[in-house]
Amino acid sequence: MKWSNPGTSAAIDQSSEVKGKGWDDGGYASADGGLLSTGMEVREDTRVLSAKATKTGKGDEMVVVSVQKSFTTQGATAPAVVDRRDWLFLQPAPEPGSAVTDCAIVSTQPGPKPQMLKEANGKYGFVHWRDHHQTPQSLFRFSALTFNAHRIHYDAAYASTEGHRGAVVHGPLNLVLMLDLWRDVKTSGQDSGEVALPTKDVEPIFPKRIEYRNTKPLYAGSWYRIGMGEEREGKTEVRVVDENGGTCVKGLIESW
Repeated sequence: MKWSNPGTSAAIDQSSEVKGKGWDDGGYASADGGLLSTGMEVREDTRVLSAKATKTGKGDEMVVVSVQKSFTTQGATAPAVVDRRDWLFLQPAPEPGSAVTDCAIVSTQPGPKPQMLKEANGKYGFVHWRDHHQTPQSLFRFSALTFNAHRIHYDAAYASTEGHRGAVVHGPLNLVLMLDLWRDVKTSGQDSGEVALPTKDVEPIFPKRIEYRNTKPLYAGSWYRIGMGEEREGKTEVRVVDENGGTCVKGLIESW
C-alpha cells in the first residue's frame, strides 16, 4: 500500500493507492516555552509516535498513524505548544463518478432547528451552547485557509464515493469553534444559556490543554450544537452534537 500526502485524494495525487486520511482525534497542550504570536520565528519538530494496522467499524482495513508536533520559539529550550493527532488512512476509494447508490446527498440549505437538537442540553448537561451550520462556501474557505486539498470537504459528489451524504465539516474547524465557545464563556462571565458571538474584540486567553475525539461526521447544510458543562476542578467537558442529538465530537478543555 502506498501513502498519500495528508489531505490529498487519489484524483490529486496520482501516486496514491489509498483513499486518503481522516483526522480522528488528538490534543494540544501549552508547554513551558511561552506563548506563540504573529511574527515570531518558530521551529516545528515532528515525530511519528506509532503506526498501527486495524479495521474500521465496518471491517475495512485502515492504518492509524499517531503524530506529535512541537513548536519552539527562537532561543527557547522548551516548546510553547505540543500538538498530537491521529490520522486514519483507508482503502482506495471507488473511481470518480461511482457514487454510493444508497447515499442521498443532503441539501446545503439549513432548515429549522430540529427538536432533538434542542433536547441535547438536558441529555448532555449543557450549561452553555452555540449552534452552527456550515455551507459549501464556508468549508471551501476553511480548506483554502488550512491548505487542505481533501475533496470530501468541498465536493459533495466526490464525498459520496467515500460513503458520505454531503461535504464533510472539517474536524479542525469544529476544534476551533469549541475553543471559541470556551473562550467566550470565560470572557463574558455569562452564567448559562446560549452564547452569542462577541460584538467586539475579546482579550485572548489560552487553555492549558485540550483533548478531543471525532466520533461521527457532520455535513454542510446541517445544524449542529456545541455545548459545554460546568467547569469542575479546572476542566470542562465539551461536546458537538448533530441535529439528531448524536455525538460527533467529545472534548475536554483544561484551564490554567
